[in-house]
Amino acid sequence: RPRTERLSDEEKTIVDAVYDRDLAPQCAAYNEVLLACGHVSLKDEQRHAMGIADEVYSNMLKRGVVPDSATYNYLLNCCHFLLPPQDKKRRRQLAMKYFDDALERQMDNDLVWKALGMMDSKLHHFYSTNRPSSSSSPTAATEEEEEGGESTALS
Repeated sequence: RPRTERLSDEEKTIVDAVYDRDLAPQCAAYNEVLLACGHVSLKDEQRHAMGIADEVYSNMLKRGVVPDSATYNYLLNCCHFLLPPQDKKRRRQLAMKYFDDALERQMDNDLVWKALGMMDSKLHHFYSTNRPSSSSSPTAATEEEEEGGESTALS
């Protein structure tokens, strides 16, 4: 269960409902928590909210709840709004984790693609022009770019 001391009473109630063992929350309940996380506006609480969003997503999968396209839209928006732009590596790692799962589950509708493009236009371009394989992955291109080298995949 995520730490909730920084959340409002309403947000705590939502998180508690999602983690209630007697309830079997559906995708919409998880999505509401992700949506609430994405609306945290205080800078010092945004990284914590991103941690909650990622933990809620992991819990959702562990419980066998199938994410929908709204789930991935909210997660990508959390990456965009909650992680600072200078934290490129973390933003891309999480975006790739969520977007790869959306692709695998065939939940990559226009809204999800738009959220990816808003979060990281280079990553959006990479995915739209290549289907990643083990030899051509955005992770390798991201690491090269972070080290100051040129990357053709994410340039």
